Amino acid sequence: MNEHQLEDLKVNLPKYCMSGVMFCDLINRLNGKDEVIKGVNRNPPKGNTSQIQANFNKVMGYFKDFPRFCSRYLWSQNDIIKGDEEVIWGFFDDIWYWAHKKISPFDPAFTH
Repeated sequence: MNEHQLEDLKVNLPKYCMSGVMFCDLINRLNGKDEVIKGVNRNPPKGNTSQIQANFNKVMGYFKDFPRFCSRYLWSQNDIIKGDEEVIWGFFDDIWYWAHKKISPFDPAFTH
């Protein structure tokens, strides 16, 4: 990946996350063959927040079942829907730690 592609990813990835579909697909991909998030609204009409909220309810509900998942953004779906880049990248960070069976140093439950 060249520098231009990396910059494009930094700018555009948060836009792709605002519907929740990318997080649903990521969870399913991390789980291998088993599709754990079903019934995703892949193309919610612009402005239809109920379908987008339904996607995020599935994502956040999935992660809430894991006590070791960092809780700092589990109730931040409205910030993600609004496109808050800091929250989106932080949530990706939390997913990375969870997927690698590590404790995030940003986890409020983490003790030094």
